[in-house]
Parts: sequence; C-alpha cells; structure tokens
Amino acid sequence: MTWRGVVLVMVVGAVGCHSKIDILGEDGGGGGRDAQPPSDFAVPDDDGTAGCAAPAPKCYQGWSMSSDCCLEPGSEATCEGDAWVCPTDTFFEGECGRIDPVCEGADMGRPPVLYDNCGATEDCVLTGRYCCPTCGEVNADDLVSVNRTLVDDHYLNEACPEAREGEVLCPDCPEGYNPHLAAFCDPTGIRAACAVLDLGDASYRTCADDSDCVLSAATCCPCGDVPETETISVRRDVDVAALLCDDACDCEPVFGDGVSATCVTGLCTVAYGARTDP
Repeated sequence: MTWRGVVLVMVVGAVGCHSKIDILGEDGGGGGRDAQPPSDFAVPDDDGTAGCAAPAPKCYQGWSMSSDCCLEPGSEATCEGDAWVCPTDTFFEGECGRIDPVCEGADMGRPPVLYDNCGATEDCVLTGRYCCPTCGEVNADDLVSVNRTLVDDHYLNEACPEAREGEVLCPDCPEGYNPHLAAFCDPTGIRAACAVLDLGDASYRTCADDSDCVLSAATCCPCGDVPETETISVRRDVDVAALLCDDACDCEPVFGDGVSATCVTGLCTVAYGARTDP
C-alpha cells in the first residue's frame, strides 16, 4: 500500500437554549435533540405531586457567553400547577443545544464553536468525520454536516487535530462516494443545525411495485442532465426538493436513456437496462 500526505481533506456535498422555562408553552423543549422532560403532566408523580409526572427533570445553567451551550445540572425543577418549571436562567436538558460536562465558575471563557449552525440548507456541506477520506463504500456515519464557512476549522479542531502538528499520512485508495447523502439545514431541533440526509434509508425507498418509485438526485433542483453516478431512486411521495431546497425549484432533471426507477425486494432502485444498482 502506498501513502500520501494530506493536510486538509474534505468531502463536500449537507440545538440554543430558550429563555422560556414553562415547558407547556409553544417553545418549551419541543423538538430538541436531547432527552425531553416528562410529557405526561396529567399523571401525579411517585411522590404524590399533583399534576407533574415523575421524575422531576434537572435544570441546567446556561453558558456564560452563549445560550447555545448548557452546563452541569443544578437543582431539580419545581412543580407549578401541571408543569415542571426551572429557576430563572436555567434550562431543561431538552432545551440545551449541547451539554458541557464541566462548570467551574461563573465565567467559562469562550464557548465551544457550533460547527453545525445554519440559517438555510445552502449554509451546509458534507465533510469527513476523520483525518482521511473513507476508502470504499461511504455511509452517513462517515460524514458530518457543518457550516461551509467552518469546514477547515472543523477539520483541524474536531476531525483531525493532529494535522495541526504537520502532515497526516492517508492510505492511497479510491475515495468512496454515496449519491444518497446530502447536507441540509434541519430546523426541527431546539435550534437550526446542519445535518446529514440519507436518501438511501429504507424510509425513503420502501415500495410495493415499480409505480411507487421515481428517479431523483440528492441535491436541490438538479437541472438538466443528471450523471448516472448521481442518480438515485426514491418513493414517489418523497419530496426531495422540500427536504433540500431553501426556495422553490423551477427546473426539471433529465436522466440518462435506459435509466429507470424500479422496485426490487421492497426498495426503490435505479435500473440501467438489465442492470440494477441499490
């Protein structure tokens, strides 16, 4: 095996704390990536506290210079009526963008960089999770979606800190590619964050017959000719444009002659004449 030197390797392709602490309100912890406070508030807890389900959730302190990070738990929430309530300036775990395990004082200095911050899908890009590109087949776990302006910072600070010390040797192998993967800005969490979309997942491809499937590409508005290497097949009701486009798409893709979408063993698949690719 030969090796080659790499300093920066990128594969380009695809929560903040709330000040509101009444978790029954519109903003109260819904959609967070972390565990949510108990939601069955009509059931008395084990200690007989009417209206709030046990156990009492922990409350977290906010990072002194950023509302996007929360620190180690402080006191438990109190039950007020039928809702758990945290003290002022503390937050439920589900309202925290991420948890820092250490809290040693009122001023923790500069907060961590949130590499996945985004306002729109165009802000996000796929990049490698490790020092070197993935050889062979690439899956969603091999990549991470970050803000395109922070790709180099993410590589040097998160993916491959050793690159700061000098050249990193990587195996000389064909870099893997997966046409089903894309970066997008996910607005459903406690804050909008870049995420990896895997259109190869069965949830986007399950089918009963060929009529359930259509050709597509894991990109917003693939206008004109779509290379075979980028052509995928998804279920007809999957709106790829809605998942990956910030604005309306007003053009149509053109797929190669003889390329079709077919249902194979319950999954939408691309067929090239007599050949099918998963």
